[in-house]
Amino acid sequence: MDPTPDLPALPYGAIRPEFENLLTATVNKVDREWPGKWQAYPGAHYIVDSCARITRNTHLSIRYLCADEPTRPELKVEFALSAMPIVRSLVDTVFLLVFLFEAVPARSAWYLKGGWREEAEELARYNGSYGNDPDWKEWLAGFATSVPGSQRA
Repeated sequence: MDPTPDLPALPYGAIRPEFENLLTATVNKVDREWPGKWQAYPGAHYIVDSCARITRNTHLSIRYLCADEPTRPELKVEFALSAMPIVRSLVDTVFLLVFLFEAVPARSAWYLKGGWREEAEELARYNGSYGNDPDWKEWLAGFATSVPGSQRA
């Protein structure tokens, strides 16, 4: 016996234009109308703007992968199975934004510093593994420029 119940089809086409307009409007609003009380925290604006843009792009990717009638022969129905891990990234984004908006100044700085630390640690690992390899010198130097204040290659 199949344990999966038959579920009604979601008439996404009925809400698609409005939903996608909402995603685009959110990106535009964050870009153009960042609240004055947080102007002193450009890192927070960067985080929220990035989240809005990534969310819109993620939605469009999911829509493409889950299309009922693929318009491209290389697109297979099985690709819709990739949607679940992608949806997880959207849930992570919601949690990030809830976390951020509980204390925008402190948490945006904390979040960005954490990202910098991860990049600096990754650069240190690459330098440890490939720092003496002349084939890696140019790449390591380029990566080091993206991590200000870190140990240079």
